[in-house]
Amino acid sequence: PPLAFRVSHGDGDARCPGLMLCVGLQSVMDSKKSDALAEDAKRRGQSVVRFDYRGHGLSGGQFDKCLISDWLCDALDVMDTVCTGPQVLVGVSLGGWIAQLVASKRPASVVGLVLLCPATDFTCKILQDPAVHDELKAVGRYQMPSEYTSSGSITLSRMLIEDGN
Repeated sequence: PPLAFRVSHGDGDARCPGLMLCVGLQSVMDSKKSDALAEDAKRRGQSVVRFDYRGHGLSGGQFDKCLISDWLCDALDVMDTVCTGPQVLVGVSLGGWIAQLVASKRPASVVGLVLLCPATDFTCKILQDPAVHDELKAVGRYQMPSEYTSSGSITLSRMLIEDGN
């Protein structure tokens, strides 16, 4: 599916690394956090690349059909085709985990990481709860409580959680 992205070009020193923002689970590139980051980077003359993973925001795809590995592929695709020059990856929550994975796969392109509450391996932590394990086995999905969604939860498929492990 097509990925939505935005590039804010900086006017500063071309040797200054760009920033690539990896948002959190069910977060989108057009948010107050993302806008603030882009505005601050512009003042410093840095470029910022932000994007929506498939199944999120303006990108194509269905969230309930997506896996952690799909979102990693999305981030790698953006790194390879949209970003120019060295990058500092800024990852928030799930995006912190994705940013770490991108850095491990593209070490020559990543010169730094800024991780805000990284949800590294959150899928492993979810499975430590026997009730979650039972729900996944019985119905194939888990309703993860979330104060950041209007419904109060995020539906995670068994396939997504297994893929993350």
